[in-house]
Amino acid sequence: MGNTLVVGEGAVVVAATVVTASVPPRTLFGNAKAKPLGRVTIPFTIGTPYRKFLSGIRPLEKSRK
Repeated sequence: MGNTLVVGEGAVVVAATVVTASVPPRTLFGNAKAKPLGRVTIPFTIGTPYRKFLSGIRPLEKSRK
């Protein structure tokens, strides 16, 4: 069997994104290289207006090296 990938609770994956690693919770994931794009603060549910969801996207914190 292959590896198991996990899409964390509250994560949103952009359409046509090829996911090759697990996606952290509450993260907007997308583009051709499937990388984190932002932090989700408003869940994207069937009852959430798109503009409200977008207003809740926050920048990712830069990691210190």
